[in-house]
Amino acid sequence: MISRALVVDDNHLSRRAALAVCERAGVLAEQCASAEEALRLLQERDYGLALIDLRLRGMSGEALCSAVRALGQPQRPVLVAYTAYAGEGDVRRLLKAGFDDVLLKPVSLADFERVLSHAGFAPG
Repeated sequence: MISRALVVDDNHLSRRAALAVCERAGVLAEQCASAEEALRLLQERDYGLALIDLRLRGMSGEALCSAVRALGQPQRPVLVAYTAYAGEGDVRRLLKAGFDDVLLKPVSLADFERVLSHAGFAPG
């Protein structure tokens, strides 16, 4: 069950917006600005959800998704692609690439709650 989320986005304003949506939905959320930092945090802490921007500097969001899956953690977080640039074909490709769900920016509270419900969210 999801009680804590990690928001991974190299854009400060996008992180703030995502954190606000998490807060309104009752999700305790932390943030980081790079895939490398996210990978470290995801290995050190227990997150139920990782909201991952696809266009990160350095390692992309898709590469981060693959790296998290490769860790083989028995309790890995729900991985959600978080992007402003995705059509229907992109969504299918992202799901096939290993993401559990996709959210389009700007994220609405209703869309975020749909993802949380699908993932079995339990308010922390």
